[in-house]
Amino acid sequence: MKKLDLAALIIAMIGLSVSCYLSIVKLTNQDVLCFQGMGDCQVVTSSAYSVWRGIPIAYLGVVGYILILGLMFLNHQQKHESSSIMLALFGITAFGALYSLYLTYLEFFIIHSVCPWCLVSASAMLLLFVYSAILLGRSKLLTNIH
Repeated sequence: MKKLDLAALIIAMIGLSVSCYLSIVKLTNQDVLCFQGMGDCQVVTSSAYSVWRGIPIAYLGVVGYILILGLMFLNHQQKHESSSIMLALFGITAFGALYSLYLTYLEFFIIHSVCPWCLVSASAMLLLFVYSAILLGRSKLLTNIH
């Protein structure tokens, strides 16, 4: 496994861990552990923006990170580059990164409070998007598109 792949795996596991923690907190209706002076996680995670169509955003994060890890695993198992796997990884991380940026915007400018857990997840998703873009850029996929 290359260093870049290992780094991406660690980042995806961090993102999954954060999403799992926030999901458990949401599921058990507990307060989010937030260190004093580092934001107000409770305000963010209980805001109207923490749920999409009745589904907690944290649950969507768990699903997203599991999909990303699955695609990374499948890509690693391939002897040759798989265009469908690489494009799916790029698409999911692009959507995740854009949605994370939107949520971060909401934290700073609408909710007026930040959740460090959410910022870690957003950073992880953004880094995974960069990783997938690097993979796609290195592949022969882009040179074969006319």
